[in-house]
Amino acid sequence: MEPAYGEQVRTLVVDLMDQPPEVVALLKQLSTIKVEVVKHTGPITQIKREGREVFIKRADQEVSAKVSGSRTKITVAGAPAKRSAFKVGMVCTFTYPRPGAEAQQIDCQ
Repeated sequence: MEPAYGEQVRTLVVDLMDQPPEVVALLKQLSTIKVEVVKHTGPITQIKREGREVFIKRADQEVSAKVSGSRTKITVAGAPAKRSAFKVGMVCTFTYPRPGAEAQQIDCQ
């Protein structure tokens, strides 16, 4: 990779922004799609990779969620928290698109 400067950067940006109407319409349509989320609640059974993956027991199954340090909102007893606050046995609710995916939110008690 090589850095770009001045006129070269301007040309790259103009080329990127100059898209056919079909592409612009498709991007607008894609930006309005809402991703359905599910909520699962249960006690934490495992914590892996320093809190980057957390497992709970739900309906006789173990389900996991990936946890981002910046994108996943974490609360413990209603207060904002970090991944390091997770403890085995805490009851948590995962809000995510599906089991195994990155959680949007994890609320623990």
